[in-house]
Amino acid sequence: MVAAACLLGIAWSGSAGATPYNLAFQAGLDGWSVGPSPEAQERVTTVPGAATLSEGAGFLVSLEQTFQPPEGATEVRFKVALASSGDTDSGRLDREDGGFPDAFEVHLLGPHDEVVSPSWVPGASAAVSLQEDGSIEVGEGVSVDGDGIHLTLPAGASDAAWTLRMVLVGADWDVGSMVTISEIGFDVDNELPRVDASAAPLVAECGTPLVLDGSASTDPDGDALVFTWLDDEGVVVARTPVATVEAPMGSASWTLTADDGVGGSAALTVDATRVDTTPPFLDAPDPLVVAAVGCAVPMPDLFATTAVTSADLCTPTVLLKETQSVPVGTPIPFGASTEVELW
Repeated sequence: MVAAACLLGIAWSGSAGATPYNLAFQAGLDGWSVGPSPEAQERVTTVPGAATLSEGAGFLVSLEQTFQPPEGATEVRFKVALASSGDTDSGRLDREDGGFPDAFEVHLLGPHDEVVSPSWVPGASAAVSLQEDGSIEVGEGVSVDGDGIHLTLPAGASDAAWTLRMVLVGADWDVGSMVTISEIGFDVDNELPRVDASAAPLVAECGTPLVLDGSASTDPDGDALVFTWLDDEGVVVARTPVATVEAPMGSASWTLTADDGVGGSAALTVDATRVDTTPPFLDAPDPLVVAAVGCAVPMPDLFATTAVTSADLCTPTVLLKETQSVPVGTPIPFGASTEVELW
């Protein structure tokens, strides 16, 4: 099992209150609730993929959406950062001298509005807390890495609705705090493909097509699979689930790899053997008599004449070991005839 990242845009059907309709702000604030008052909406700006909350004169602005995670979702993932108001060199959370710093908190509410990750309370820890210097503090069940902040979802989260809430709170009379939240998405457990492959026939006579068949391979998550067949030297022989190949003499192997396109792949190797049980084909007059008419002549190479045809299913004709009972070049006296056997 591997983890796959799922960035959310307008990717699911349904109402904004039930499914992840616009968590990534691709449609502005459509599907989001802005509070605590209608005027607060003026303090939220968006670009595709991100939203910026500004404290303003209201001292408080919140942004939330109720959604249903996709199947297999284990975490909600996002990034937060201090934003610049344009009149400072860098973003900040304002703090008057001797006063409390403003606060930005993120929390997660469960299907019955219960707090899964803590709500913001002055002086208390929360799921995510952005500090004055831009650093991030997180609570239990929350982690931070290069991909952002990860809020852990309970098992079976895709069967219920959840609410992501972000709150910027002013704690003094300075109203310049700005925070940006971006790249909201999910981390999803991705089941690896299940490869089912065969080679038929397992023992093949020369000239018999060898069929490699991986069409029974499946993906537990329903992801579309991309197939690649490699021979035992690592050369690609096909990019389809079923392929017909030429096999060398003896034993050989082929490996089918199925890739689900979201970080999961699996492979299976199949073997087959090519054998030569059919004798060469020889067509010649019986009996084959060579006569010297008009003069003495040397014995010709009878396999090079049109009177004799030889072939083999596995070995090219030029490589066949062809023998005649009277060697090539043997003198045949004038008027004599010689019977020759071929094999």
